[in-house]
Amino acid sequence: FCEYEFEVPAGASGQRTLTIFVGTPNTADTDGDGVLDGDDLCPGENASFFDQNGDGCIDPVIGGRHLEYWAAGTFPLTYQIHEDGAPGISDGSDLTAIQDGFAAWSAVAGGDIGVAYGGTTTQANANAFDGLNTVTFKDPDYAFPSGVIAVGLSTSLTEPDYDLGIRPGQITDTDMIFNPQMDFRTDTQGPADGIHLESVVVHEAGHMLGLSHSGVQSSTMFFVLPPADTAVSLEVEDQLAMFKAYPEAAAYAGTSHLEGTVVSGQTGQPVAGAVVFVIDTADGDTTSCDFTLPADGSFHFIGLPDGAYNLAIHPLDGSEAIGYLRPDNVNALIK
Repeated sequence: FCEYEFEVPAGASGQRTLTIFVGTPNTADTDGDGVLDGDDLCPGENASFFDQNGDGCIDPVIGGRHLEYWAAGTFPLTYQIHEDGAPGISDGSDLTAIQDGFAAWSAVAGGDIGVAYGGTTTQANANAFDGLNTVTFKDPDYAFPSGVIAVGLSTSLTEPDYDLGIRPGQITDTDMIFNPQMDFRTDTQGPADGIHLESVVVHEAGHMLGLSHSGVQSSTMFFVLPPADTAVSLEVEDQLAMFKAYPEAAAYAGTSHLEGTVVSGQTGQPVAGAVVFVIDTADGDTTSCDFTLPADGSFHFIGLPDGAYNLAIHPLDGSEAIGYLRPDNVNALIK
């Protein structure tokens, strides 16, 4: 809205015309990352998929585990659960298990994240574009591949939407859909051979927050569900991956960094999509895991506890040594 003042001289007669020129706003986005040049602190750097705070610059710490993100200021992630809950569970423990599964990620030390339970809903089908983050066991449309227990689906764009102000990689909707052919159990109800519900929720909630699969077979975010209810407790590897994705400013300021580049011994060229494991020399456990980036073969770990570590590097070749993990089990960046 513009307001202009002008005076008509005393005694003047006839028609006076006021012409107002309205300029076109600057809609240039030179680097194509969805942040207009006027707001882009790095106008020559395409920060697509790695710009959680929306300043147009690639975030200080990036990696292959985190290609999608919730934009800064959007947490807590509010979700709703279809009112019927899990089939065969009638004592309310299914709703509790789902809430506890989400809450596991809110407890990650140093993570600037949060989730909120938005109650039950009559909506049984998940919708990728309704802006509602729904958990359902009764979606009529999703076709589950063989052996898939549940999915945590996120909606993001690969190209900017300037009208809506959405950047590439920015999550705008997410849903958790359970396979209706599977039997689930909680700590108080359900068949003894049923799949532990809370374990599945913790894993899928990790996807809904933007994490891809881990290469560590004991981790909650490994692409095959660990046995019994062991996925309920996040491994240090899971926690560090989430901390890296959404570090709280004060925690990040004092954190440790371990970074490097994987190159071919034959050609000297960067190796993209290799699995890098950080192994604690004290007990031999894998503390953290990531995948090298396609552009330069780099990796970057933060938050490692004080100690001595070995690095192990393995091709993402679907072999037994890495639990048959393949690029298409990770994300489009690695694939």
